[in-house]
Amino acid sequence: MLPVQRDLVPVFWPLVAPMLQKAVDEAAGELALDDVYARMLDQRMQLLIAAEGTKILAAFVTEVVNYPKKRSLRVVLAGGRGARKWRGQLLEVLRAGARAIGASTLETFGRGGWVKIFQPYPSVKLKYYVLVEEL
Repeated sequence: MLPVQRDLVPVFWPLVAPMLQKAVDEAAGELALDDVYARMLDQRMQLLIAAEGTKILAAFVTEVVNYPKKRSLRVVLAGGRGARKWRGQLLEVLRAGARAIGASTLETFGRGGWVKIFQPYPSVKLKYYVLVEEL
């Protein structure tokens, strides 16, 4: 699991954008890939990749969320394959990154499959559902 430095985002972007497109397509229209790319370049979002040798298995986009009572590191987008290979390492990297910025929680909004992926980790809990109505 590798955090990608801002100046290397343009190098990795053509390789990871297709992996993230499915997550954007299945979201509720909050953002497009161009928005994500721009936010990574101005450091409002961060890119992480899971790799096996020189092959990129998955990509993740995170952002810091400052609530009135706490700070959280949120996984905004994720895409790729091989979740069982990288899920433990992802948690380790996210936990370390969250602690480094003074965050007390990790969070994500996603489909139900994420619950299954992280089922072996009892500290990862489903807290609530997000309901959306397009107007």
